[in-house]
Amino acid sequence: MPTPMSQRKRTRSGDTALLGGGKGTPNLLACIQCAVIFLLVMMTCCWMYVVIQFRKPAGLQNNLLDYKTLHQIVTPMHTFGGNQQQQQQQASGLRKKGKNYIEHEHVGDGDDDADAEEHPMSIEEIKDQHAAAAAVEKEILAKSQQSQKQVDSTTTTKGTNNDYAKHKISTKNFLKKSLFSKEAIHDQVVKKDKKGNILHNAIHAVRKEDLEELNIPIPDGWNTTTMEDALKGREPLVDILHDAGVQELDVAAILSLPKWDIVTKLYGDNGPVIVGLDTCQQFQETIPQDQASIGIAGLFNTGTNPMNMYLEENCIMPNIKHERHGGMRFQVPWGKHVPASWKWNNTAGNDQKTNKTNVLPVVMVRDPYSWMQSMCKHPYTAKWLRPKGHCPGLVPLAEEKKRGHKSSTLNVTVKYKSMAYFDSLAHYWTQWYEQYLHADYPRLMVRFEDLQFHSRDMVDAICQCAGGVARNQDASFSYVVDSAKSFGPGHGGKKQVKTNMISAMIKYGSDTHRLDSLTKEDMEFAATHFNPAFMELFEYNVPEVPQSS
Repeated sequence: MPTPMSQRKRTRSGDTALLGGGKGTPNLLACIQCAVIFLLVMMTCCWMYVVIQFRKPAGLQNNLLDYKTLHQIVTPMHTFGGNQQQQQQQASGLRKKGKNYIEHEHVGDGDDDADAEEHPMSIEEIKDQHAAAAAVEKEILAKSQQSQKQVDSTTTTKGTNNDYAKHKISTKNFLKKSLFSKEAIHDQVVKKDKKGNILHNAIHAVRKEDLEELNIPIPDGWNTTTMEDALKGREPLVDILHDAGVQELDVAAILSLPKWDIVTKLYGDNGPVIVGLDTCQQFQETIPQDQASIGIAGLFNTGTNPMNMYLEENCIMPNIKHERHGGMRFQVPWGKHVPASWKWNNTAGNDQKTNKTNVLPVVMVRDPYSWMQSMCKHPYTAKWLRPKGHCPGLVPLAEEKKRGHKSSTLNVTVKYKSMAYFDSLAHYWTQWYEQYLHADYPRLMVRFEDLQFHSRDMVDAICQCAGGVARNQDASFSYVVDSAKSFGPGHGGKKQVKTNMISAMIKYGSDTHRLDSLTKEDMEFAATHFNPAFMELFEYNVPEVPQSS
């Protein structure tokens, strides 16, 4: 029987209402269609992203470099060391399936100076820099690969021919005349932040109660030892403190200091070690005096911040008129923590227009054994397997292998704004510094430890090398005695224990904790992979490998 017209209308009206077509009601069908379109767009975007991220590069135009390509192009930093078969085996223990690339360009430092001044750079200069980049990096790669072969084949025998020595000139011979007057009364750096909070204060006395505040153990016999006996063997360190304005030291404070013979055993007795003084003349003759500047570089935990403070308070480029720091840069324009071979591919902070060739890098080097201990406490953006009781570690323990660790070493990844990969902390340290050592431009490589024991002579030599003069008119030297900084997220995200010059002398003038947590296998690995020639060049003591019981 035919459906009455009135019922058909009601049915259609009901259908329409059911589909959401009634007045003021969302259209369900339209919503479903929009959702499907949205999902299709998202899937397309994800597919395009995956294709872009995982495709193999055709060459330098692509900033994703395949590991095999790295051996032929620019950056030995990211290879795993050894032959290709070893690299593939070691890489398998670190990389996830399908991730056979490294992002190479636009790698920021993550610790840029917001107040850095800009040096104008012409288009012609930019073109010249990029034209020179490929040749420079190819040469760095060749030298670093050759050096790595020497490391792999060498032993810990001392007295071997050290080709690195050609970069080294005695600091005493270089400093024929000091920028700083012996007659001047030297002072200390005093600084406040923008809110008026004290960051660095003057310290003129260190007593027993100060040691307790710094968490320094009180030496045994402090209350029965005479001042004369306490001073024996520690006179050079007390002289440094007196020169810095710390005039009052009680017996407990002096006894806490290491003896000078222990310091010289660790770092030699030839004064500050500075590699690259042979390039000073080239820098001064080729760089315009009104454009020359000094920039800091170094691995994490190597004292880049105090080094910058020492230079900024004591040195100035006399012809620099266009920026307030007097030519003393917080970091090199390509980023202080990134590899030297990324100089032409990366620019940090506000340095987009900076002429990079006009900046003299001052590279902070630190004893690798002490450096590894600090990396365990403050790894920054470096990551590696750090089981409890085995940090630092270079070679996996048997238990770690049982848990599935496939590599023969404890691989390291370092995140700047992208990732860099290394076989171990030893490879990270050695390969990073070798790039600066083999760099085809003027640079200075200085020791972090000399900030504690030879700061005035070291800053003097750096300043003269670049063509600088003493900042203070009376030629006095400003020491960084107090340190009470709080680090931001890039430095661990939490406030550090308060330190000062005396606590630094105590810590770095002793080898008490230098080898903590290192196994015999770690020590054997370190003895060959911390390049022995490099250790000899910087006069770092190579510890003896313990004998099997």
